[in-house]
Amino acid sequence: TQDPLTGQLDIYHTHDQCDNWSASSIENGNQDLGPLASAVYLEFLDEQNGWVVVKQISSSNFSVGRLYRTNDGGKTWEELAVPLGEPVHFLDQNRGWIAGGPAGDELYRSEDGGRTWQQEQIYDRISRPADHAFVHLPIFIDDQNGVLPVKVVRANNAQMEIFTTRDSGANWES
Repeated sequence: TQDPLTGQLDIYHTHDQCDNWSASSIENGNQDLGPLASAVYLEFLDEQNGWVVVKQISSSNFSVGRLYRTNDGGKTWEELAVPLGEPVHFLDQNRGWIAGGPAGDELYRSEDGGRTWQQEQIYDRISRPADHAFVHLPIFIDDQNGVLPVKVVRANNAQMEIFTTRDSGANWES
C-alpha cells in the first residue's frame, strides 16, 4: 500500500499462511513527486534477501524507478540506484538483471546486489541487423545456465531470438 500524501510505501508479509500480516515501511525521500508508484515489483531470494522496485509515474518516454534492498526479511530497506523502473531478477545476493525501458530494448546487469548497473549491448548480439529488439529478463535454470529471450523486429516481421549462457550471463550465444 502507499500513502498518497507522503509517498510512504508499506510492504506486508505473513509467516503463518496469511492469518496475520505485518508491515514494513519504505519511505519516499523526495516528497515533491506526489504519488510515487505506478507499479511495484518484488523479488526475494529467500526469507531474508529481497528487492523492491518502485516504478514512478512518468511519461511514456521514461522508465523511472527506485530500488530498495533488504537483507533482514523486510525489517529495514536500503535505497539503491536503478537505471529503469522495471522488475529485477537476482541469481544470488550479488548478480542481478533488469530489462525493459520505454522502448523495451534495454538490459542491465549488476554484480554487487544492485548498487551499480552495467548496460548490456543487445543489438551487437543479434544475428542480423534489426529495426527493434524487445528484451525480456533472463531465465536461469541454475546459477550458471540460462536463456535470454529477445523479440526481434525486421521490416514489420517479428521473431524470437533466444540467447543462452553457461557462465551466469557473462557471455551470451544466439
